Amino acid sequence: MADNIIHTKKYCADGSNCLSDISDSEIWRYAGFRGKENEIGDELLSALKDVKSEMKELITYRVCYSTFDVSCDSIVLPFESNSENLLSALNGAERVVFFAATLGIDVDRYIMKMQHVSPVKSLLAQSFGAERIEALCDCFMNEMQHEAIINGEGISRRFSPGYGDFSLEKQKDFFTLLDLNRKIGLSLNSSLLISPSKSVTAVFGIGKNIKRSSSRNKCLECSNILCEFRNI
Repeated sequence: MADNIIHTKKYCADGSNCLSDISDSEIWRYAGFRGKENEIGDELLSALKDVKSEMKELITYRVCYSTFDVSCDSIVLPFESNSENLLSALNGAERVVFFAATLGIDVDRYIMKMQHVSPVKSLLAQSFGAERIEALCDCFMNEMQHEAIINGEGISRRFSPGYGDFSLEKQKDFFTLLDLNRKIGLSLNSSLLISPSKSVTAVFGIGKNIKRSSSRNKCLECSNILCEFRNI
């Protein structure tokens, strides 16, 4: 049952929850080394080890979310949207969950510091942050999926502003809907970029008739086939 209440959650990276272990292969992919393992020498490996050690204590894993009832026959969102891609992704939903996830401002400060100290570490810090924010979103989604399965339901994939025809302008509605500035300290600039930068907003559906792809690869359902981070 949807409650329309804004909830916040904190996660720890100590193995006490569903946060996945750090994936070095994903970090290297975000850093542009996909298929170039022979270019990853001892110096790069050492730099990544330092970055992970230094950043671990700076990350604050936080999620803010709210759940709304919808009709699976005619999905009406809490704000106006003409996105056919989004409605298709939410097909069969009886409830929709809007959420935001963030690693906190200290990650941005570290990345900015490394820009002046070590461009290599700055790149790896960006990539590590990208890997960790994806892990946080996956963790939250896995928790929600577990609850849904108990109730005989499924969940759709998450869908973010900027995907397909879901306008990036809708970031503003997420901020209003979830009170993100006050709840978890996020802000939105005039270019619709979120601060802290390692933050994500997204929506997904829950319902007994959710049609979810069996593939675990989110890139297969993204229309941006020219994305440099595409993983297929």
